[in-house]
Amino acid sequence: MFSLTFPAALWGLAAIPVVWLAAWFGRTSFGRPQRILQAAIRSLLVAALALALAGPIWSRPSSRISVVYLVDVSHSIASASLTGAADWIDGMNARVRPAETRVLAFGTRGAAHARGIGDERGRRRGRPRRLRSRVRARRSQC
Repeated sequence: MFSLTFPAALWGLAAIPVVWLAAWFGRTSFGRPQRILQAAIRSLLVAALALALAGPIWSRPSSRISVVYLVDVSHSIASASLTGAADWIDGMNARVRPAETRVLAFGTRGAAHARGIGDERGRRRGRPRRLRSRVRARRSQC
């Protein structure tokens, strides 16, 4: 499916006749073939600029879904909540069966930890090793 994000930019195509009028009535010493070539090239540039400004988008429908889970693993979150979040992620992955998943864990030392998209080890186990290790570490602190 083809669409434009800003179709009003196509009004810039109205400048193409002005390019040809300027080439036809302009006072130059170029011959007729040279003026036609210049006007054609300028017209192509105006058309390309108008199309680029319109923001063309070509999209295809797909039944595949990609999911990103954002999990807060800071010390203010209880271990039971982290376990619940990991179980919820497992359940959601089993129910929806996304083509690609990523779990972003944030809240420790100001850094975000990510499991890569399409990582088979993380998909088979259901939750990233890093998130499970954080849950175990929090359980041992309690």
